[in-house]
Amino acid sequence: MHASGNETRSPADRPAHPSTHSFIDLLTAKEQQVARLAAGGGSNRDIAAQLFLSVKTIEMHLGRAIANSASVPVPNSLT
Repeated sequence: MHASGNETRSPADRPAHPSTHSFIDLLTAKEQQVARLAAGGGSNRDIAAQLFLSVKTIEMHLGRAIANSASVPVPNSLT
């Protein structure tokens, strides 16, 4: 973790073959936590208060989660 509180990811933290994993596997633990709370209907402000983080930090985590979700291929059965 950086002094700023941001988590860093090393290549070892990511699966070797992203196409065999769900996009959630590509996220840091905090990004997963924020994404789950958002998926459960929490607003950015509510999530920030619950996790004692700023709204900007929540926005950053959600932005990374969304960006990572776009990098996972869609199975042929869904296209």
